[in-house]
Amino acid sequence: MNIRAARCALAALAFGVASVVAAGSSASAAPRGHVAASLLSEAASIEPGRPFWVAIELRHDEHWHTYWKNPGDSGLATQIEWALPAGFRAGEIQWPFPGHIDDGPLTSYGYTGRTLLPVEVTPAADAAPGPVKLAGHVSWLECADICVPGSADVSLTVPVKPGGGAPLDEKRAPEFAEWRARLPLDGAALGYSFAGRFDDATLEVDVTPPAWMTSGVGSAELYPASAEVIQHAAAQQWKEDTKPFQIRAPRTTAFDTTPTQLAGVLVSANGWRGAGSERAIAFDVPLARSAAALAPVTPGAAAAAGPGAATSVAAGPATRVHASDASATPGAATAGAALSLPAALVFALLGGLILNLMPCVFPVLSLKVLGFVQQAHHHRRVAIEHALVFAVGVLVSFWVLAGALIALRAGGAMLGWGFQLQSPPFVVALAALFFAMALNLFDVFEISGAAVTSKASSASARAGWMGSFLSGCLATVVATPCTAPFMGAALGFALAQPAWVALAIFTALGVGMALPYVVLVSSPHLMRLIPRPGEWMNSVRHAMGFLLLATVVWLAWVLGKQAGNDAVITLLGSLWVIGVGLWIAGRWGSIVASDTSRLVSRFAAVALSALGLWFAISHIDPECSAASPDSPACQIRAPAQTRKPVQEGSTTWEPWSEERVAQALAAGQHVLVDATAAWCLSCQVNEKVALSTSAVQAALADKGVVTLRADWTHRDEKITRWLGSFGRAGVPLYVLYGVNPGGREPETVVLPAVLTPQIVLDALARLS
Repeated sequence: MNIRAARCALAALAFGVASVVAAGSSASAAPRGHVAASLLSEAASIEPGRPFWVAIELRHDEHWHTYWKNPGDSGLATQIEWALPAGFRAGEIQWPFPGHIDDGPLTSYGYTGRTLLPVEVTPAADAAPGPVKLAGHVSWLECADICVPGSADVSLTVPVKPGGGAPLDEKRAPEFAEWRARLPLDGAALGYSFAGRFDDATLEVDVTPPAWMTSGVGSAELYPASAEVIQHAAAQQWKEDTKPFQIRAPRTTAFDTTPTQLAGVLVSANGWRGAGSERAIAFDVPLARSAAALAPVTPGAAAAAGPGAATSVAAGPATRVHASDASATPGAATAGAALSLPAALVFALLGGLILNLMPCVFPVLSLKVLGFVQQAHHHRRVAIEHALVFAVGVLVSFWVLAGALIALRAGGAMLGWGFQLQSPPFVVALAALFFAMALNLFDVFEISGAAVTSKASSASARAGWMGSFLSGCLATVVATPCTAPFMGAALGFALAQPAWVALAIFTALGVGMALPYVVLVSSPHLMRLIPRPGEWMNSVRHAMGFLLLATVVWLAWVLGKQAGNDAVITLLGSLWVIGVGLWIAGRWGSIVASDTSRLVSRFAAVALSALGLWFAISHIDPECSAASPDSPACQIRAPAQTRKPVQEGSTTWEPWSEERVAQALAAGQHVLVDATAAWCLSCQVNEKVALSTSAVQAALADKGVVTLRADWTHRDEKITRWLGSFGRAGVPLYVLYGVNPGGREPETVVLPAVLTPQIVLDALARLS
């Protein structure tokens, strides 16, 4: 018995002892180790005799992992012993494709971060109405530098409602869909055929794609169902420059067995039904001994094998990680993989600098510049202090935003940059804030101590520190609808890394955004270029107020895209109420008014503002009647993939879907995908100045390009995953798929985040 077999035996012994101890205990939940288990239901209620899905949820501490059904060189698969109501039946655990866990010379297959293991449950046909309890005892082996057996009693209660149709839980359904997408499809059912052979050193499998699959899969890796077939830690070779495709792996020397059958999973980089489709297929094929010796598997050979071939170690679907670094979440492993940490930090710094020039940030930062102008010619030291406080506000808000994004993604949510603007209530709140700021600039009411209205004295300037801090926070919030050049790759890399790396990149982004203002006030030469305060500042303040009102108009348009025209009318009504309240505060709450007048007027202002905001937020969810599926409300709430095409000039933008991309490529058509959102100002500008021009539209028609729009205005799990496949965490993203003659792999080109007509025309000109 060699080292691999010995470790498996020791793990099995430890696991067995733990199971006996757990079986003899009466505690309802085992003490918390490094993995927490729970049981989730996809259905909000269930129907007698109708199957539904539950999942074993495993939450791993950082650096800890559990195992796939074939754990690889060491480990044991997770198990569950069910305790179900009479007549209920549970199927086998369905195993999403795993990742590699490298630990010295050994490689295992397993899961890190948050993992769902789906199980189909069939209720009793005669289940009585009312709540039922599903319970089970989950056992696993949790490992990092050491391995510790773990177990827990899990349960959930779900109501039985005969005739209820088993509606899905709105919160859980997207999570289940994400993990079901990682379950292997039946390769033979898709039309793939397989043939396997081996010799003393090598195992080789031919993979013949169906006729409709005209593209390659990028790269692929074999995960065998048995631990007694291949060397798990050795490099594999994938070749797809000719058909059939072929995968080769060194045979194991740990077991003295002759393989006669190979079952397993092939995990691809791009998908087995076209780019962006399902990445895993299952197969089961007889193995025959090769009459001639097979060529040995040599690391690096695949990289030179031809177009589309690659070693999965470098570019495969499940990026290898060391056991001590195994904390990636599903789908995150490949995002931004081509970028190094120093490059990502530089990209983030540059992106933050350029973010100051984007249209969404300009109104707020203009107000901050006015504050600097007012302070510059009185107390330079105080001006520097305000700039530093502003920078702290930017950094703190970037950290809060990064922390929320990381935490929500770790919890299974598929989110990206600007995710909060996908929420209509947030859009309403932001519109109300900008409206109030505009009224302040029009002198309808005053905010004592605000940075932009503070007087020249040092004391009052210091009193405006909170204003400077909040200006920094607000600048970050309003920056999220924009993605500057360099930002996309940096953010995509950040969200694929451990939390400390992500926070470092968000910090660099914040430093880049705040740096120009700190440099401005720190330089006496630059400050001398700023004109002295005067009456002109009032005119500028009023002009900035109109800019903020323009931003409110834009946000109302965004809300209309999200929730319909009725929501816009509701927002306008709420802004009217807020305006009345703030006018009362300015009219009877000034410093010269009596204490009673100030108290009553300010209370009325707060009450009316809160009432207006509450009314808008509580009335923005449009009703969608099943009898009128083509109504605007239904179209707005429909998934992006099911919406109707949009005609813009001579170009028809179809709804994006992975299937439509694959269909067009299979038909020999080029494809342009525009990933956009109504709240993304950069996207709207690009569409107006580049994609909607007559020259670009004529070139698209001339090349026969299929134009697809991935609308991310609402949260969309599929679009989020597709963005992540390009190392992006937000929009805009423009991807041009160019079909090559002779059936070669389509060329994929990612266009810059800031478009000009010439950039698009040059990319189209390179198409065959």
